[in-house]
Amino acid sequence: MVSRTTAQARTEPKPAPREWRRFKFPESLYKWAGLMAALLFLSYSIVYLNIPLERFFNMFGRVGTLITDRYYPPEMEYVTEPDYLSSVFDTIQMAYLGALFG
Repeated sequence: MVSRTTAQARTEPKPAPREWRRFKFPESLYKWAGLMAALLFLSYSIVYLNIPLERFFNMFGRVGTLITDRYYPPEMEYVTEPDYLSSVFDTIQMAYLGALFG
């Protein structure tokens, strides 16, 4: 056995005190049960609606190509036209009113 001197014992840092936390069983159970219910509902919906998953995953490649080829980079001379900016502002106003009253 190796004995420590009092000088060695004083220079060693003390471990940080552990913080005690209560395990919240019902809350954790509700969280995982809700997640499981959402996943079961999603999988049942996919089966019930007969959605072909191979077609669903291939769709994102076409959407990404569409965005990168047609919408990026934007044409700044078109975007800065006053009619374009007023149309964007009108769209934002309609979306706000729809969210507020809809």
